[in-house]
Amino acid sequence: MLARSDPPPPLRVLRTERLELVAVDHALAVAQIEDRMGFFAALSVRPTAAWPPPLLDMEAMSFTRDRVANFPAEVGWQAWVWIDPDVAPGALRELVGFGGFTAAPDPNGWVEIGYSVLPARQGRGYATEAVSALVAWGRRDPRLAGVCAHTMVDGFASQNVLKKLGFALAPNRPYPDVLRWELRIAPA
Repeated sequence: MLARSDPPPPLRVLRTERLELVAVDHALAVAQIEDRMGFFAALSVRPTAAWPPPLLDMEAMSFTRDRVANFPAEVGWQAWVWIDPDVAPGALRELVGFGGFTAAPDPNGWVEIGYSVLPARQGRGYATEAVSALVAWGRRDPRLAGVCAHTMVDGFASQNVLKKLGFALAPNRPYPDVLRWELRIAPA
């Protein structure tokens, strides 16, 4: 635990052409659930009633909170908040979406990725850009052998993101209405 005089740990940040991705640590995960205004302030983003995006329900937020509390070294292998830093001069940055992995690579080197974009920001390529950055970040870990994702059979936008990034439809389905996608990572 940090002493009161200790500064907070630095945020882990990835930058893409249009986005800033911030890894969710325990403090951010707790704030997202218990202090939404504190969550917005910690990220220096404009508060929005539209947060959280679809699919990011209390169960998912609690999973992230508990996972980073129990496995703090997994920050980065958990959720990331996606921010649009390119807003009008003097304006606060804006949230775009949320996504990331469910855990560090398993014993076979696989991770699962998921993502969601705020409805007002959908259809602009943000998911493709963010997922691409997250996969590239994950490739730096020599344990990574593959990334999987799951979509609903009618989740065409999510399926298109995965296709653009080279994911292939896997032959096995976890449920009749769910598709599994896989991206194998070649050893470095």
